[in-house]
Amino acid sequence: MHELEIAQSLLRTIDDWRDQNGAPRVLSVRIEMGVLSGVDPDAMQYAWEAACEFACGGMMKDCKLLIDHLPIKYECPGCGREFESEKLISACIHCGKEYPRRKGGRELNLKSIEVE
Repeated sequence: MHELEIAQSLLRTIDDWRDQNGAPRVLSVRIEMGVLSGVDPDAMQYAWEAACEFACGGMMKDCKLLIDHLPIKYECPGCGREFESEKLISACIHCGKEYPRRKGGRELNLKSIEVE
């Protein structure tokens, strides 16, 4: 389960940040996850909870993981318009030109850390 590795990597990043900022208690962590990121949201939540049990000497035990789901973004080579979709598509929704360029959907970013 690579979600556990992702959760552990996030926790290492957060722990480094805590060390640099006086080790405040972290209440929640918000990430952005594209639908094509290859990460299962339910598995990520489970992995996060498991990883937090032992992270930072127990200081992260009750930390919540909040996930913002990002759609796939496209740009049409024909009309130049940008649009979003929840699924893979093969034609522009505006002009019908085939093979719009995918511009997003694979994101997996740490967006914010809420502290006490």
